[in-house]
Amino acid sequence: MSAVPVLEELTRLGVRLWAEGDRLRYDAPAGVMTPERVATVRKHKLLLLAELTTSLAPRPWWDPEALRERHRARARALLEELDAMPQLSRDDVLLRDYLRSTWCGRE
Repeated sequence: MSAVPVLEELTRLGVRLWAEGDRLRYDAPAGVMTPERVATVRKHKLLLLAELTTSLAPRPWWDPEALRERHRARARALLEELDAMPQLSRDDVLLRDYLRSTWCGRE
């Protein structure tokens, strides 16, 4: 049996799973990790650890480059919202300028 289907299901549900030594850690939205899913993770712990520690495993959610990319994507989305507004307040203009200079200018 492979751990890939378990990882795929957890990822689809928004669960972030990573290995810390010989322990599995996860971060999940509220209510997602039901007792059945926790039991499944425990049952496949060794396979999951092996899968997560291979070079093909996804990067941990706290990976600095992945975080930067998520922040850039959020900044772009916020800029699109601000650009669509017909009239901007002073704070909105400051936020727009900050986002453009800090996040979108570094690509």
